[in-house]
Amino acid sequence: MSAAAIPALPAAEVRAALHQMQWERAAALLAAHDRALRASLAAAPADPAPWRALLAEHDALMAELLARRDEAADALARLRLGRRRARAYGEAR
Repeated sequence: MSAAAIPALPAAEVRAALHQMQWERAAALLAAHDRALRASLAAAPADPAPWRALLAEHDALMAELLARRDEAADALARLRLGRRRARAYGEAR
């Protein structure tokens, strides 16, 4: 199997969808890529080097997604804390 048969990771499209808060589109892009990868892997690739490169690119994208998830979780926690503080302030008055 040639390197051309290895599906390209749609990293730029996923990042663009995330930037525009189009979560379903980002998930659909990754799901489509997953299906294409599984089909390509079923053909038993001969040269593992292009697959290793794709894996490295995938790992970098996943690290970025995890960092964004953690940032979102932190922001949500801050919002919840602010809400609790505001409620407590209102009840104390």
